[in-house]
Amino acid sequence: MKVSSVAVIGGLAALASANQDAPAYYEGAPEAAQWTTTVEPTTYLDAAAAPTTTSCATPSKPAVTHKVQVGAFGQNVYSPDRVEANIGDVVSFEFLALNHTLSQSDFNTPCTFNGGFDTGFEQFNPDNKTGLFIRELKVEDTNPKWFYCRQGNHCTQGMVFGINPAGKMDEFIQKAKASGNSTATPPISASGTTDAAYGNVVASPTGHPAGDAAGEAPSPVATVLVGLDQGKTLKFEPPYLANIKKGDTIHFDFRAVNHTLTESSFEEPCNKLADGAIDTNFANANADDTPNLVPFDLTLDTDADMPRWFYCKQAKATPNSHCGKGMVFAINPKSADQFKEFLTTAESTLPKIKGRGLTLGQME
Repeated sequence: MKVSSVAVIGGLAALASANQDAPAYYEGAPEAAQWTTTVEPTTYLDAAAAPTTTSCATPSKPAVTHKVQVGAFGQNVYSPDRVEANIGDVVSFEFLALNHTLSQSDFNTPCTFNGGFDTGFEQFNPDNKTGLFIRELKVEDTNPKWFYCRQGNHCTQGMVFGINPAGKMDEFIQKAKASGNSTATPPISASGTTDAAYGNVVASPTGHPAGDAAGEAPSPVATVLVGLDQGKTLKFEPPYLANIKKGDTIHFDFRAVNHTLTESSFEEPCNKLADGAIDTNFANANADDTPNLVPFDLTLDTDADMPRWFYCKQAKATPNSHCGKGMVFAINPKSADQFKEFLTTAESTLPKIKGRGLTLGQME
């Protein structure tokens, strides 16, 4: 599967693809390459750089495509780690193993997201397959541009990248290694959301990565495993919790391979609620099934008599849908029977293959 996007480096704005009939961008990290989704929006980070219908300007030199591999064979590197590009050139990033980002930063703060371009954690590629995830940036000026991977401690290991670094790339790498800040993510606003265009974690103010300094949670009253048997069993364990009080914290230990905790409703178990609801997105990849590698703590901000419903959105609306296979979770369901009904409704959304055709069921 090849998912491509094109961005023009400069400032902050966005334009939709000229092809309005292109399939919707896949909302997750696919587990295999059997689903072909190609989207080619052009994102202008500088509104002034966006072309108009009257513009006749052309680059002074023929455009060149600079190819960069990201995480080849599981190594935490961009290869090459820098390119010299002219206006009109394209930098093409191929994302390989395991799960990396291309996130824009500044020269003096290499491992801190600056609000610019960010792929998010949408390039999960545990098998190092080529051609699976391609992201492209179009160069609109020759000023230095700085980037890093915000996965784990990758940045402080030196996983940074520069476009036209003007002889300062080695210094930028040393600043990254010395920064001690490898997990910087865009700040969560008062509403608990980040810009959806970047594919970042969207959560309420009471949900945060475990141990996040932005919010020290009380000791958890329960631990929930997300995925069992090294990824073979698609299940939250336990599947629901009762008698959880307002202010109690639940600890979610995300195991193999890549799952989400996404809030839904009783009526539509496999459809995400609007912005402001809990959604860890695909920031908790754990290919090696390491305990507590990427946990998430949720502190309940609602009363015990209000049920909360969740699911894993991996492979949504496909025959491999985790939700459709019963990977759902609840806090304070009114009874075991109510949870069973929620589970049955989720399982009813699983697409059924009939002959050569595919019935997609309840698809957004």
